[in-house]
Amino acid sequence: MENSDGRFRGVRELTLLPDDIGEVMTPSDCAKAFDYLEGVLHISRNWRMDFEQEFLAQPHAVSKQEFFIRFTAKHIDPHLCVLLQRKQSPVQSLLRFLLRDRIAQKKTKGIGRPNDYYLNLLEKRRKTQR
Repeated sequence: MENSDGRFRGVRELTLLPDDIGEVMTPSDCAKAFDYLEGVLHISRNWRMDFEQEFLAQPHAVSKQEFFIRFTAKHIDPHLCVLLQRKQSPVQSLLRFLLRDRIAQKKTKGIGRPNDYYLNLLEKRRKTQR
């Protein structure tokens, strides 16, 4: 069965956002990444404006973080790969660099310790039992 946009119901669209980045990235991190790209690599500010315009024009089923990865993969990564002579996505590597503290915290938080969600659930249960 197809939706009005031609996609099948129940089929999630594939994401380009890696798990380690997707778990900790927020919409404000897109601006930080553009700030870094403009400051260090001196890319044009027009890329940021194009990103914002295309994000507003696309269907809002896609998060800003996911759209950032798609936009950079389409427009910025190919040029950076040629300039830096890399095969991996330079923008994803940049995001891992910018988010390294949060990624490390997320990794250490999950080892040997219950998730905060479960801690909060236990705390709520204790309060309701009193």
